[in-house]
Amino acid sequence: MEFKDFQRGPAARRFLWTALLAAMLLTASCTGPVPSSTPTTNRLNLDFNVDWKYSQGDVSGAEATAFNDSGWIYVDLPHSTKFVTPEDPNAYLGVSWYRKHFSVDSAYQDRKVYIEFEGAMQSADVWVNGVKKIRHVGGYTPFTIDVTGDVTYGGADNVIAVRLDSNASPDWAPGWNGVDFQYDGGLYRDVNMYVTDRLHVTDAVYANKVAGGGVFVTYPEVSAASATVHIKTNVLNEYPGAKTATLLSEIVAADGQVVASAVTSASIGAGADHDFTQDITLAQPKLWSPYAPNLYTLNSIVKDGSAAVDEVSTRIGIRRIEWSHDGGLVINGSRFKALGVDMHQEMYGLGNAVPDQSIYYDVKRIKDAGLNFIRGSHYPHDPAFYAACDELGILVLDSQTGWQQFNDTTAFKDNTYQELRDMIRRDRDHPSVVAWEASLNESNFTDAWAKAANDIVHAEYPGDQAFSAAWKGPYADIFIDASQHNVRSTTDPRPIIIDEYGDWEYGGANSTSRQAREAGDAAMLTQANNVQDGEGKNMAMPWFTADGYWDWADYGGFSNYGITRSGLVDMYRLPKYSYYFLQSQRDPGVIIPGVDSGPMVFIANQWTASSPTTVRVYSNCEQVALSLNGKLVATQRPDVGTNLLHPPFDFNLGGYTPGTLKADCLIGGKPEASFTQRTPGQAAAIRLVPEATRLQADLSDARLVFIEVVDANGTVVPTDSSQVSLSLTGPGSIVGPILLTMKGGELATWVRAGRAAGTIVLTASASGLTPATLKLVSQAVPNLPPPPPDRKDK
Repeated sequence: MEFKDFQRGPAARRFLWTALLAAMLLTASCTGPVPSSTPTTNRLNLDFNVDWKYSQGDVSGAEATAFNDSGWIYVDLPHSTKFVTPEDPNAYLGVSWYRKHFSVDSAYQDRKVYIEFEGAMQSADVWVNGVKKIRHVGGYTPFTIDVTGDVTYGGADNVIAVRLDSNASPDWAPGWNGVDFQYDGGLYRDVNMYVTDRLHVTDAVYANKVAGGGVFVTYPEVSAASATVHIKTNVLNEYPGAKTATLLSEIVAADGQVVASAVTSASIGAGADHDFTQDITLAQPKLWSPYAPNLYTLNSIVKDGSAAVDEVSTRIGIRRIEWSHDGGLVINGSRFKALGVDMHQEMYGLGNAVPDQSIYYDVKRIKDAGLNFIRGSHYPHDPAFYAACDELGILVLDSQTGWQQFNDTTAFKDNTYQELRDMIRRDRDHPSVVAWEASLNESNFTDAWAKAANDIVHAEYPGDQAFSAAWKGPYADIFIDASQHNVRSTTDPRPIIIDEYGDWEYGGANSTSRQAREAGDAAMLTQANNVQDGEGKNMAMPWFTADGYWDWADYGGFSNYGITRSGLVDMYRLPKYSYYFLQSQRDPGVIIPGVDSGPMVFIANQWTASSPTTVRVYSNCEQVALSLNGKLVATQRPDVGTNLLHPPFDFNLGGYTPGTLKADCLIGGKPEASFTQRTPGQAAAIRLVPEATRLQADLSDARLVFIEVVDANGTVVPTDSSQVSLSLTGPGSIVGPILLTMKGGELATWVRAGRAAGTIVLTASASGLTPATLKLVSQAVPNLPPPPPDRKDK
């Protein structure tokens, strides 16, 4: 099953309404595995991402239904107004228009129809059939419009028009153009059309209720023996008369069995809503943690009389967290020290318009690096990001938008407060979120603003499981700050997160951490040494809880910043040596299914004539045995004198002899992992390595394909700069250029799915090299609408 299927698709369910009717007038709880229930069909999530029309620049009258948009181009969401490339990192700042023609089935005219935008950069004005519906400001949080009374049903042409302005504004964060990360304007996240019954579970953001709306799940009591799951579900009655509503809440295990449930009934007046509160005790729960990311599905099923009319599924993870200065972060009773990264949402070739599955694979690369913590710098991320962190077991510091700008105006402050509320309401059920960054990063916000932000966190998430974090001021529960601001010498008595390290502390804008992967051994070792030095200093702190290396990947800033090359991976997601250093810090005894985990070893040396003859090896094993051309060089324990969990191993070979280096990592004297590095020969062939081989045929899903130039032995040739030509057959397309110049013998491209299912074949060729082909399978998406008659490109 692909990730997007799991995230969006309802689980298979079947339940006996006879048992439900017996308990309709009471709240009841039951435990013990029973088959999960079949889905209701009253709530629909209809594809609203395909077949938008787009025009860059302002256009007079484009909000009108009758406006002639025949000259506009077709695009599909998520869509970025400009792709980011290393050659041109500057985003488009200005106005863009989107229009979509759509029909609404006559079967829906007695129901509710909503359109949800997961993100629009940065101010969005929306019209439906010429009626102005909303102006939403801020590019990182969702908003929903009710179009029930605005659309025409039964096959008629409806038009939604969106005017976006990607420029910053002093009225909302980040508040200015010129920050070190790209805005990449556009409808860059999913847009969803929901059809519900008039008696339905509300959306938490749209409901705009303090600590309410939607489904809100907390865990007052958690232990290995039992857990109390507290569920608060908001149900709205938009019928003209009162309704007796029954809510069935099922907790479904990963194997599809209902392990606990509760039933509650209540009368809800016309136009009124009701908060159902239910407590379910779960015996011997499978708790969620980074080493065991166990998830359940909570099915919230609403009945009107004997008919099921609405259903919402929420993935939940049962866990309890504590923070303290001396005790650090405690998860389910055990202290956890989390090594991590800061992360921007931008990806090469896609800008910020990254489809859900591509987000999942990027988060998985972070987990595969042995990291267990991400700071969402410096804004709320896509909903798919949090779902991936839940599934993979990564802790998140969920950050509101802000970067070095605070405007002490009513409009600016009110908008930041609302964004913070919306972020918490959207993300509060994710077990991965362990703290809320209620802070405008590195800005001079006032104590009054800080107090209000802290109060919002605790109002929106009552109880003892909400923790606010801020880089200044006395009000937040957790103090966060960066190494360049001397966080390691702080005397703050609160819990502390080192939110940034390893870049600015080593030379500012000219940081020696800012190295290109293709620059070779010396450059990558310099950066890795900085990461190693910073991590060692972090781990020396007795109060250490979590840290974030700046930054996960190289990224593009505005023109005065250019490309920041401090990433553990480059823009193409190709690893640098620092990636493997941090990977070596993972616990060799922890095996996580589906994740690169356990013992590891890596030789940080290309073994060419210009490579260092002191060979650096990263490993989390007790010993490493290094051989050259089959002859043992030495068996060593790691270097000493650091505070690292697993220091590196340095082998002095005394000189250079071409051939094969092999490193075996030993635990208890037995080999547990090995790595081989051969001296590269002449370039002979191209190799294509995909992050995955399946796509969804939805016009947006994309797979990253790594391109390698290798010698006759399959070793990457790090000096190669061949011109590689790409071509494709089948129902898909190449994102970006089709003629690429290799950088250090490697690069990457994106293959995007089309509308039709089938086999996509990517071919890469270059003069003098054996070409490579790769097959990807594009899978059909149910109920995807056919293309408009005038669309010729898909």
